[in-house]
Amino acid sequence: MEKKWFGVIAILVLVLVLVMGVVLAAEKGSASQSGKSGYKLTGKLVLLSGMISKIDLKSTTASMVVSLSNGKTVYVELGPFDFFKPTDFVLGFVISFMGEYVESGKKQIYIPYHYDTAGKKFVLRDKNGVPKWMKKK
Repeated sequence: MEKKWFGVIAILVLVLVLVMGVVLAAEKGSASQSGKSGYKLTGKLVLLSGMISKIDLKSTTASMVVSLSNGKTVYVELGPFDFFKPTDFVLGFVISFMGEYVESGKKQIYIPYHYDTAGKKFVLRDKNGVPKWMKKK
């Protein structure tokens, strides 16, 4: 009788471990696609180039506004503020991004995968949209 209960408990523990593994893998997958921002990335990349007209590295999420040659402006959400240095961006500099647009309510936000400015290239996300700041070191 005791062996029977031991077997039942062992099977329940095994099932619990498998279920937890599936749940944690699903959470990791969704976080890697959205970052901590909660945006669902599609992988439909768009090249964007313009002049930096506003920089915010003091909020929890670093961001900037880029003025395009057609007169429009684009809000760019970069990532956690502590991932960037104040010297990474200069007002008035030309910057080029490869990234994608996401919807946030009625507002469109541009999420860059990488950018080029002042002759330097910076990678923020890998080809699958996984942010560098979320990767294990």
